[in-house]
Amino acid sequence: MSTTVDDDDSFTTSQSSIKCIGHVTFGPMLAHKAKEEGIAAIEHIKHGHGHVNYGAIPSVVYTHPEVAWVGKTEQDLKSEGVKYNVGKFVFTANSRAKTNLDTDGFVKFLTEKETDKILVFTLLVPTLGVVAIEYGASAEDIARTCHAHPTLSEAFKEAAMAAYDKPIHM
Repeated sequence: MSTTVDDDDSFTTSQSSIKCIGHVTFGPMLAHKAKEEGIAAIEHIKHGHGHVNYGAIPSVVYTHPEVAWVGKTEQDLKSEGVKYNVGKFVFTANSRAKTNLDTDGFVKFLTEKETDKILVFTLLVPTLGVVAIEYGASAEDIARTCHAHPTLSEAFKEAAMAAYDKPIHM
């Protein structure tokens, strides 16, 4: 017996008038995944299209320090024979971490060797922050990026949504 409801890429179930998101669909049971699916389902109803990039949904373990990751595991990349580079920075070398007296943790990227495309992003940090990448992203680009819940980084997403009059929690 399946524990999930079958739906299609428009979040429609076998009953065409019923949409389905969140814990009863495939994938991890994460509030921020369900929120992204809800937004995409509403966009589908209103505009005929909506999308969730499941490969960009962060997983988080709410400990101290917090642990978060996006993408495949390093073991997955090895098994698939993917050639990659590793970039890692430890918080013992970070000035802000030192002034906070909280230097446990690191940030780690695994990037495709040929293209430099980020394949995996892992954080083990006292409080998860937001990573800003200078590639001309718009407020909508940032707002459409899934942010883990509950984290302080959600404020970054909300501010971006407010910038184009689409805030959820204000």
